[in-house]
Amino acid sequence: AIADFSLVIEKLPEFADGYYNRGITEQLLDKHKEAIADFSKVIELDSNNVNAYHRRGISQLALNSLDSAIADFSFVIETVPDFGGGYFYRGIAEQDLEKHKEAIADFSKAIELDSNNENAYYYRGTSELKLNRLDSAIADFSVVIDKAPEFGEGYFYRGMTKSKLNDENGAIDDYTRAIELDSTFSMAYNNRAWAKFELKNYSEALIDADKAIELDSTSHVAYDSRAEIKLNLKDYNGCITDSDLALGLNPAMANPYYLKGEAYFLLGDKQKACESWRKASELGKVKATEEIKEYCQ
Repeated sequence: AIADFSLVIEKLPEFADGYYNRGITEQLLDKHKEAIADFSKVIELDSNNVNAYHRRGISQLALNSLDSAIADFSFVIETVPDFGGGYFYRGIAEQDLEKHKEAIADFSKAIELDSNNENAYYYRGTSELKLNRLDSAIADFSVVIDKAPEFGEGYFYRGMTKSKLNDENGAIDDYTRAIELDSTFSMAYNNRAWAKFELKNYSEALIDADKAIELDSTSHVAYDSRAEIKLNLKDYNGCITDSDLALGLNPAMANPYYLKGEAYFLLGDKQKACESWRKASELGKVKATEEIKEYCQ
């Protein structure tokens, strides 16, 4: 198809539809740089072509050119204010820029224009979760689950929100449903492990943490979780090993150093404990600073 559209462009270089259709084909093939060039040519030939702005915005979003994407979607919204897609995609770009209040406003407008847009509810919920608007996030994820009951991410994020509300049993139920829908969902196992940890069900938490790592051995979060579980199970050497694995994947983490310090201290190695706590303190772990004051002066 690209070759055919290129032939049309060669013969009719001022024919905007040739560039537009080639851009759509390139976009479908994830050739976003080429697509942007073609949509830009369409806009050069027809500055009011709102579809070209919308399509170009989508490709810019795919390439993480977020400010440019926002500019394109803003043009779409100004030109066609009742088109929900403009608000939805601008919200995605704003969310990626951590502009969650703006994103929520755009997702809300998209929902106002199309109340069946479960994706807008989902993304609004994730921004609400970021802003700690937990009841609103629960409501949005519940709508997502009602509209798309086979979408595991809806249960996963509602579970995260329930954990923040200290409803660990409710969180476990949601993580379990997410796992039923996708048995390879590593982070659902990790988060369910942590919910069980919060309930002091350490043995069952360890089973889930093991599964999370089996599914994704590159997850520093999962090793950190398992290290803390092992610390509470008095497997101090195992805690140190997992902490080191977490740090090997992400050396900027403070918590594994803190956990290593706790484990070394409980093993009677005060020198190594203090070394680990100092590193954790440098990385901002307040509890480590407290341990240093008490045991390492």
